[in-house]
Amino acid sequence: MINDLQALPKKIGRPILTAWNAIEDLLDLLSLARAHPGPARHRRLLFRFYDRCASSGLPKFERLADTVETWWSEILAFLRTGITHAGSEGTKCCR
Repeated sequence: MINDLQALPKKIGRPILTAWNAIEDLLDLLSLARAHPGPARHRRLLFRFYDRCASSGLPKFERLADTVETWWSEILAFLRTGITHAGSEGTKCCR
């Protein structure tokens, strides 16, 4: 896939590849849950994610980076403890 994207015109292939890498960076960051790698690893992966989002030139990825920044303390708590309240959030009932 990487070779296919690099073979496209840079205006098309580069943003898609950068966006794909940003998603992979976010998944790498979230995979650290319960692993206790230390704050330096969190910071490095978070910076790499933010950098790719900023360089993607895609507004959706800029908004994704803003969302991660807004929720970073909660995300970090999940990474450190592995505990989330997603189950209760998913069962809220609207009236």
